[in-house]
Amino acid sequence: MEDPVIMVLSIISTSIGMSINQLQLMLGVTGVILLGTAHFRASNGGGILSVIGWPMIGLFFYLDIPHYVEIADPVLIIMSATGLPVTVILAIWEYKMHRNGIEDESIIWARGLVSLGAGPYLLIANIPYLNVAAVWITAVSANAFLGFSGIDGYELGTVLVDTGVNDIVWSEWQGNKWILTQELGEAGFHIPLVKEVDGITEVGFVMACSAMQSMAVFVGALWAIRTAPWRRRMRAAIITIPTIFVLNTFRNAGIVWLHSSYPHWDLLGVTMFDFAHSYAAKAGSLGAMFLMALVIFDLLPQMHSHIMRLMSPINLGKSKKII
Repeated sequence: MEDPVIMVLSIISTSIGMSINQLQLMLGVTGVILLGTAHFRASNGGGILSVIGWPMIGLFFYLDIPHYVEIADPVLIIMSATGLPVTVILAIWEYKMHRNGIEDESIIWARGLVSLGAGPYLLIANIPYLNVAAVWITAVSANAFLGFSGIDGYELGTVLVDTGVNDIVWSEWQGNKWILTQELGEAGFHIPLVKEVDGITEVGFVMACSAMQSMAVFVGALWAIRTAPWRRRMRAAIITIPTIFVLNTFRNAGIVWLHSSYPHWDLLGVTMFDFAHSYAAKAGSLGAMFLMALVIFDLLPQMHSHIMRLMSPINLGKSKKII
């Protein structure tokens, strides 16, 4: 049975002559613009825009659920599904605060977190040159780490484009390479990792392997703290972004090693690749982000205050401003 929310959105997209993916991108871009405007014009009545922007962001992530169901990723399914009710609740809070003339620094930070994080990520994902650059850096770093660890015998294939019908070499792809104007297949722009001996493709690196999502979250969270000195925010960024990149390189290399070392491992239908990618790596990534957040809280206690305040809806709106 099809999800009722996705079914309604599919009907809307068909009625306006758009694909569901195009509608999703439109929701994401519009939501980012509205929340960004509400963040930067918080003291000039811009906050009312976030009442519309929050649900758009929730729907944007909700539309990823079918893909995560297809690849059997329970962590991202739960996170995407939870995003919609959370953003609706935030929109309700925003409306109540606007009606009562309340300006809350924590909710302003949340607007910036999403808009300043999701905005750059959407740009990279939808500008083919930047998308391919992110995939290439991810693939090269993972392969280099494998070689450094003594696991030789791999080489990177050429950049491929999944058109939804077949794979085309990047150099022969006729699409617009400055702005993505056509729908691609599930793999999008990807680079295969091939065994040198027999030419078998072990895995393929795609945009989702780059940890851009995690980096975007931290960049948005740090940039959006209006009450913190910029030097402290820069120091926090220097700590977190390179750390995420290194840990993600280790993650990608580890998945390749486990997949190639235990090709026949199976537990209740879950292969080693699925286990390493969808369970072990996700748990490790969330744990690492939690530890980095603790470090950031020490440098920027304002972020911890904002998070704790947003987790307490009863307290939201009691005072005019929180520093």
